[in-house]
Amino acid sequence: MSGRLVFFRNPFNPESKLSLTREEASHVKARRLSPGDQIEFRNGLGRSFQYEIQHETLAVRLLGQTEHALPPKREIAIALPKGQRLDFLIEKGTELGLTHIYFLLLERSIRKEFNQERAERLVREAASQSNQHHLLQFSLLSWKDLVQAKRDSLLVLHPQAEEFVKLSDWKGGMIPVVGPEGGWSKEEEALWRGEKIPERALPGGILRTETAGLAAASFLLLSG
Repeated sequence: MSGRLVFFRNPFNPESKLSLTREEASHVKARRLSPGDQIEFRNGLGRSFQYEIQHETLAVRLLGQTEHALPPKREIAIALPKGQRLDFLIEKGTELGLTHIYFLLLERSIRKEFNQERAERLVREAASQSNQHHLLQFSLLSWKDLVQAKRDSLLVLHPQAEEFVKLSDWKGGMIPVVGPEGGWSKEEEALWRGEKIPERALPGGILRTETAGLAAASFLLLSG
């Protein structure tokens, strides 16, 4: 975790002086920061801006800015987990450095939508805590649309696959795909097998959707 207090604003207009929002000010007070201390704003696209607290009203003055290189692409495609497990996936996926999650609309998915505003807030909080400079992005799309767009990069994680996944499977921007806990429909399976998309099993038995997604994220992190 970064020692400096970090806030994400996207979009962010780096004015020479600006005022904190009520939520930002409450974090500053909780950390017992005072005039002369520094905080940092990040736009979620790789640019960070260092500010100095000026006086008790918590107005801040721009000191400088830094550009950060794009991280390696780390993307997963996954059925929407149920309930609070989606929050857990978003938070931990952010901490593990995922750059994009493709949420899949599948026939046997129990959940078909999510609160974008809440998800973005969870990402900002987790990114601040884990010292990320780029914010995790989301897409919500059908399995057919994902296959059409990313066919050559997909790797289906299926508990009944004949081969276990290996670290070498993750090279070259591979996107692991995790289906719903209710299983894939015959039509969905026929689509990936007809397109000759490879499939592998994760070690450890049958995993919950979000657990499999985070296991895949860990493989991506290890593969560089």
